[in-house]
Amino acid sequence: MKHLHLENIGPITIVDIDLKRYNIFIGPQSSGKSTIAKMISFCTWIEKRALTTLSEDVFSNEQEFIEHVEEYHKMHDYFNEKSVIDYNSQNIHILYRDSKLSIKILDKTSYKRKKILYIPSDRNLVAMPRLDRLVLETNTNLRSFIFDWFDARGAYDKSHRLSILDLNMEYYYDKDAKKVSQDRIIHTNGKTYDIALSDASSGLQSITPLALLLSYYTNQYFIDYGKTTSYKKDEEKKELEEKIGILYPVIIEDAQNAKGLYNAIERRSLFNKLTTPHSTDFIIEEPEQNLFPEAQESLLYWTIERIKDPERANSIVITTHSPYILFALNNCLIGGLVGDKLESQALQSRKSWLRPSDVAVYEIHDGALISIQDEDGLLDNNYLNLAYKKISAEYMTMLAQL
Repeated sequence: MKHLHLENIGPITIVDIDLKRYNIFIGPQSSGKSTIAKMISFCTWIEKRALTTLSEDVFSNEQEFIEHVEEYHKMHDYFNEKSVIDYNSQNIHILYRDSKLSIKILDKTSYKRKKILYIPSDRNLVAMPRLDRLVLETNTNLRSFIFDWFDARGAYDKSHRLSILDLNMEYYYDKDAKKVSQDRIIHTNGKTYDIALSDASSGLQSITPLALLLSYYTNQYFIDYGKTTSYKKDEEKKELEEKIGILYPVIIEDAQNAKGLYNAIERRSLFNKLTTPHSTDFIIEEPEQNLFPEAQESLLYWTIERIKDPERANSIVITTHSPYILFALNNCLIGGLVGDKLESQALQSRKSWLRPSDVAVYEIHDGALISIQDEDGLLDNNYLNLAYKKISAEYMTMLAQL
């Protein structure tokens, strides 16, 4: 279990929540959904950085800490002298209060390296022709997202095309293309034709990077990891080997007796856990963007299927405005409660049924969060449902005059 407490950050007044494997935040524009998502991403990155280097000195001082989150997540002027960040997991405690920072490693043996992937709402930027020529000077989540896109798209060439949900469309990357765009979409509905992603609909430009990154970073990424390296990565591994004590002189000395050999094996196991990714934490802004309601429903089911891989402890944070995302999620939750009583194999949501205890769903009001789950974990009436009722009531009032 992870716990996050925030105070006085941008539009956020106070937030105090337990983070679960599936976390969904809903609210109107500029209410603070993305602020919460960004702080979750930032804190989990600090946890990863501290544990994979076995060092609490992630930042040289408080100013560097604030400047990093301001630049990376585009949160300039969100923080003040009353801002509080308090993040707890079994591995680490991060506390920023009264403009003072404390990072304490609690347990270095249980952490397993993660990929942390922030997918922003402006993800359709990847559809730009000649994206590789775009210069992003600052280290932002958008820049990291684009590099993640570059790393992932090569896995989907014309012989290994990616099917985009059930939309009768496929993506592939043509690295040798002389055309303007190397990112291609094949339509296979009725007649088949091949177009540039940059010429596709806004919905396809939004869903394609989302589908590709979810597919790659829940599967092929773990196979490809380690095939390429860099000087920086090699140096970090050497430093970690020294800290853990698995360099050859130490290993040879340990092998002289059974206890020493056991300790050497434990240290090697720790090194492997900290240097090899085991799962991915996804933070996704507005997955519904530019999508028809039916496609939103299919996307949620498809996403959860990939996150719930029993072999990996993947997790997800979603920010949304969409009632259709919530309605589809409710099907997943009730399926987790009554699925064993159902005989039908044709239900679209079947593979994405969830235990409600693994899911946290909040709506945001005046800078604070309110759970919209009932005692069974299903979604209770929230203000989107109430808005529908209000619109419907106005319609019925006028209809009565016909």
